[in-house]
Amino acid sequence: MEDDNKKIVAICIYKKEQDAKLTDQGEVIRGSILKLCTFKVDALARGKKLGERLMYIAFNYCVQNNIDWVYLHTFGEEQKTLVGLCEEFGFSLLGKYHNDDVYIKPMKFKEDSISTLDSLIRYYPYFSDNGAINKYIIPIQPRYHEDLFPDLSSMKGSLFEKDQSLYSCQGNTIKKAYLCHAKTKSIKRGDIIFFYRSRDRKSIQCMGIVEDAFFSDNVNDVFAMIAKRTVYNYEELQGIMNRKTLVILFRYIVCQNEVSSKRLREIGIKGNIQSIRQINNTQYQQIRNNEI
Repeated sequence: MEDDNKKIVAICIYKKEQDAKLTDQGEVIRGSILKLCTFKVDALARGKKLGERLMYIAFNYCVQNNIDWVYLHTFGEEQKTLVGLCEEFGFSLLGKYHNDDVYIKPMKFKEDSISTLDSLIRYYPYFSDNGAINKYIIPIQPRYHEDLFPDLSSMKGSLFEKDQSLYSCQGNTIKKAYLCHAKTKSIKRGDIIFFYRSRDRKSIQCMGIVEDAFFSDNVNDVFAMIAKRTVYNYEELQGIMNRKTLVILFRYIVCQNEVSSKRLREIGIKGNIQSIRQINNTQYQQIRNNEI
């Protein structure tokens, strides 16, 4: 990634491996492996969530190329920020390679006994979606959709698609936030939410897995929690939170196929989507697969 002066401010260099010994102990990690050989963000560019953006790109590469594991090396106090980022997205300490710490993350989902949030962290962008998990559709206005989900913005495919100056902090994040005045109290950690872009496209292109959902009217507490996650600035947040507000923290995932309002009607989701709507598991599966 480059700044306005074409100076590189963030870089990830990767290499594919297979059935490799990653630590001094010599244990072989079986499967296809992606090594993030170099993973750096310029100190002057920190705070823009470029590291999170690089992680997002690396995870997508793993999914598209059927990679089993992703790992990297860290060393010394200067890389505490990188270690923290790794731990936020499911990497764990595997062992030592010479003087480096080796952090590794599985890139295949496994149903296990860990908590919902721990599972989401460990296996992202994979997640549990069994019939016991609630699913919802949430409407979002185009201007907020553009900023929160720049991969799906009107700039996609244009000459300026890779111009990072057009991306906000929240546009670079995997961990995002959505606020509204819906009355629903049923949304909880692990639930699945689809975002329906209203007015212009009238379609679903992305989704999220809920990390937390709660009601609040405390602007300061909420702003501290979501400042890098959402499209709202402090003044806008004050206007929104003049009454109890539903705050949804989630991890962002792009859908493989865009699902139109016409298709939603065909699977039984009728009428204008103007508020949060729960859907059943069959409808969820049809949206995910965009079945005909």
